[in-house]
Amino acid sequence: MRNMKVALSLGCAVAVALAVNSAHADEAATFTAPTYFVKPMQTSITPGDTLVVNVYLANATDVGAVQVQVVGTDSQSNKLAITNIVVDKQQPTFIFGFDQIVEAIDMKGERLALVKYNGGATAPAAKPKYVGTFSVAIPTDATGSISVGVSSGQETMLLASSGAEMTYAVSGPVTIDVSTDRVRTIKRGRNSR
Repeated sequence: MRNMKVALSLGCAVAVALAVNSAHADEAATFTAPTYFVKPMQTSITPGDTLVVNVYLANATDVGAVQVQVVGTDSQSNKLAITNIVVDKQQPTFIFGFDQIVEAIDMKGERLALVKYNGGATAPAAKPKYVGTFSVAIPTDATGSISVGVSSGQETMLLASSGAEMTYAVSGPVTIDVSTDRVRTIKRGRNSR
């Protein structure tokens, strides 16, 4: 395993270090720098639901480690809770494929870190790579819309396979409407004996 900075302790076993400056990227712009972004699994939600978003990385080469924090806010700027973080390594576009990695999920810090043992991965601009999945709790009293995106703060980072810090961008948050009309499915039929 190559020599990497270690500073971020996640739980009691896995530690990963990363420190990077991030720049905001215009959501509509093409990816000219390595860019993190989210894709929601739903286009609308209802109060009390869970919104699931996948995080992707585009336009990056020689990626040795990623760390991502997703943040969400409601229409009153209240922070939304992250209820689950998973990495689907079977996802065909997973950033590190089937390579050997160290994975750390920090639910308290609402972040995910992945470190590849050897070499670097590529995430082309035209074919972004999957990083992980975050579940966001929608409050039962939510109205209007919610915004969810990758944090541009110190909790989101990117390292090259050499351990060198990489400059990256974060595409702006996505906004999803909260519907107060709950659709109910009623099954009608005859009772037969």
